Amino acid sequence: MLNGCYDCCPFAGEMSDAGEVFGEILNAVGAVRGGGELVNACFGLRISEHVVCGPCGQKATHISEYTEHIFTVSATAVMRQLRVSI
Repeated sequence: MLNGCYDCCPFAGEMSDAGEVFGEILNAVGAVRGGGELVNACFGLRISEHVVCGPCGQKATHISEYTEHIFTVSATAVMRQLRVSI
């Protein structure tokens, strides 16, 4: 639906869905000074994963921590906003 709607965008002409487009916007905002903290504060969910031993219940050394960015984008809403903006 968003294919080719913005000729000036780096992803114009690609079959990107609304989530991929918004992800690229978050990457661009995150690339400027202070942008990463802003993106994490608005869309970040801190994840901590670890392996637990079944028999003894002790945590293993396999620990992974990262921030997952959660967002839902309606392609219809984006297209409506585009029409209103033009």
